[in-house]
Amino acid sequence: MIFKTGTTGKRLRHRVSGNNYRSAITLMFCVLVLTNCSKKDDYLQINGSGYFEKKGLNIFVFNSWYNSLFSDSKNGVIEIIQHEVRNATNGDIWLCPTPEQWDPIPEFINRRIDTVNKAIEAFMKYPRYDFIYNRHYKDRTSNGVYSGTFDDRWAFTSKSSALNYGSAAALAASSRVLRGYNDELAKECIATAEKVWDGEQGHKPYMFRFGNTTGGPLEDEMLKAACELYVTTGDEKYKKYIIEFWPQIEKQFGRYVSYVLQVFPLMDDSYIEKAEAHVIQYKTRLEEFNKQNPFGVPVSRGGWAGNGSAIRYIITNYFFHKAFPELIDKEYIFRGLNYICS
Repeated sequence: MIFKTGTTGKRLRHRVSGNNYRSAITLMFCVLVLTNCSKKDDYLQINGSGYFEKKGLNIFVFNSWYNSLFSDSKNGVIEIIQHEVRNATNGDIWLCPTPEQWDPIPEFINRRIDTVNKAIEAFMKYPRYDFIYNRHYKDRTSNGVYSGTFDDRWAFTSKSSALNYGSAAALAASSRVLRGYNDELAKECIATAEKVWDGEQGHKPYMFRFGNTTGGPLEDEMLKAACELYVTTGDEKYKKYIIEFWPQIEKQFGRYVSYVLQVFPLMDDSYIEKAEAHVIQYKTRLEEFNKQNPFGVPVSRGGWAGNGSAIRYIITNYFFHKAFPELIDKEYIFRGLNYICS
């Protein structure tokens, strides 16, 4: 990235390895500030502390950076201070054109300050990809580590079987919702979901993981996909997988039951009977929540509040009530709703 003012005080250049609209807004503000300078004394200068300044205005460039402990924190590549008030800070540098929370961010290498040409240049790298952007390389050239390619359409793709199975589950569920509203799209969703399942079944799973962007545990995502596909298509191969997975479900009933509850009405009596004993134990645990809080619902005591666990409680108990109405009363659903709506 380069931030530069020429001798006219009207030229500003900004180069980054990713598109960012907020950065563009900040830069437009900078340009307006600079082009309004009419006297030579108003030109921005680089001071002894390594940032731009003029009377009543300071512009910091790469003076702050990401906290490695919490990688979705925000930094201020460009910070604009007017009369001791910070009016703008942005210009995040990302690997992806449309970044999300846990997408890769670059590692800051150093800054190069050129007081003669009134320019501040920052260098970043992506160690995971052995990639360092260098503007001095001609476009579309690289020596394998440094690259001069400046293209916002760059994409670093990965293969994750867990993410693919999770996507297949979402597509299968979406196809049911779309039926009667957009039949063509519904058919495309289920066709894609089945294609993904068949494709993943044809090779060893890709186990690449990065943060929370590559799906959950592989076995969880496979079971979710099998359940959604079976409900949607009725294909026996998905039922076969669900039946074969029962030993794992039995060992961790609370972990997997929310995935398979919706297929219970489609399963054989023997499968339902095996599950019923665990449902009775589950009902006993539900009553334990009455001792923990007035609402009788699970509320997390950790970070990020506890609504997620309460909402899962509602959804799980809804499917339990549908499958075992004589065991799980609808009151367990309303407990969760009362908590969320209170």
